[in-house]
Amino acid sequence: MFIHTTTLLSKQVKRISMHYPKNSEWMRRRWLDFRNGNSNYLRFGLAFSNTIIIAYFFLIERVYFFEEMSLDIWIFGLIFLASYILLSIIVGAWHFKTQVRTDVATNWEQRPLMAKTMRLLIRIANNEVNQRELLQMRDFFERIERKQID
Repeated sequence: MFIHTTTLLSKQVKRISMHYPKNSEWMRRRWLDFRNGNSNYLRFGLAFSNTIIIAYFFLIERVYFFEEMSLDIWIFGLIFLASYILLSIIVGAWHFKTQVRTDVATNWEQRPLMAKTMRLLIRIANNEVNQRELLQMRDFFERIERKQID
């Protein structure tokens, strides 16, 4: 299955690269790349830089204690970055220990196809599935693969 899917995907990539100006799929993929790059990386960097600048001006220019230190914005940025990374690691570890179970359970509840597939796998393992159901699921997954590859 993996080799078959990989072969089909490589054929699809070749087909897209040969006909990319005419292919609307190429444009959809570029739009997805743009959205991911913008929201995951560029916007995060801009928001993070903005946070450092705002914190600098509020703390250094408004708080008398910090005003006497007269920190350069680059030094403040490095101190802020180190503190922020440490705090992010602590919060991320807390989230992983306390919230991931809830996130995973919620994701499973929102994916009935995955639940049906897993239930079918359990039934296959217990020899409780008939040939007709197996063929229906196979045809269903093949239709999904064709949509993804064509």
